[in-house]
Amino acid sequence: MVLRIFDAESTARLLPCAALVEGLRNGLADLVNVPERQHHRMEVEGRDDRTLITMPAWNNEGVLGVKLVNVVPDNKGSGLPGIAAIYVLFDPSTGRPAILLDGPELTARRTAAVSALAADYLAPQVVETHLVVGAGAVASNLPEAYAAVREVGRTLVWARNPDQAGSLVERLREVGRTAEAVEDLEAAVRVADVVSCATMAAEPVLRGRWLKPEAHVDLIGSYLPHMREADDEVLKGARIWVDSLPGALMDAGELAIPLKEGTIEAEDILGNLRKLSETGYLPRRGGRTVFKSVGNARWDFLCASTVLDELGILGGAES
Repeated sequence: MVLRIFDAESTARLLPCAALVEGLRNGLADLVNVPERQHHRMEVEGRDDRTLITMPAWNNEGVLGVKLVNVVPDNKGSGLPGIAAIYVLFDPSTGRPAILLDGPELTARRTAAVSALAADYLAPQVVETHLVVGAGAVASNLPEAYAAVREVGRTLVWARNPDQAGSLVERLREVGRTAEAVEDLEAAVRVADVVSCATMAAEPVLRGRWLKPEAHVDLIGSYLPHMREADDEVLKGARIWVDSLPGALMDAGELAIPLKEGTIEAEDILGNLRKLSETGYLPRRGGRTVFKSVGNARWDFLCASTVLDELGILGGAES
């Protein structure tokens, strides 16, 4: 078998968001072994320390995948991404490396797909206005992912850098979506049925007092204990779901800080994505819903492993 390598562009073509949403939905109940990810600090003379992160996962059918992430802080000074990553899938029959995917592209697309799957259970059935806060890799995939679960009237995009927001809107229009870049975040939030935050903000950019009473909110960007995209008012009184437990409560300040301060209680966290899928669509009962995701090797594995069947890589040979 020849190892098949896919760059970012070909990884994107291989992993359409609609297929990822259904792959996640179908795989939520599957037995997937997900060891705790490992962080290895690497000292580099004369440069900032780097971090190697390994994220393996496998099932009982012999399918094994691992994401290798190299965090290189020095890259920010040269305009390069601070994170480089690959995802490797191994042949389930022979154990030999079969597929190498672009790690950042896989991560961005599966992150958007996870939020879209949650929205299929939580978001209003009619989404006239979807506001995307941010214009980076994950934000860019959210409109495509949402289109797999809802008919969206229009997509608004806000970003700290207006040029990035404008560029994303142009790409959305090229594929036939109704989209508009906005500069007034508060005004955009006030008309949005769904607000998806995918930023690197450390301090809240989303205010609860701006939201419609029955809006659905995605909180995607914050992934460290000090980071928050939303203020306390977004969470107070909301029905809160998360992608994984206890990770979402430990890793992201979005929930860890208000839990510590008593703004919300542990009982306000209703469950994880698997429980949500088992519950099925939840009728709107008034009030907002919030879905917080922090990422998990399970999601990478479920999304990446969908390509084995698609490419016919089974039993050590290509069909």
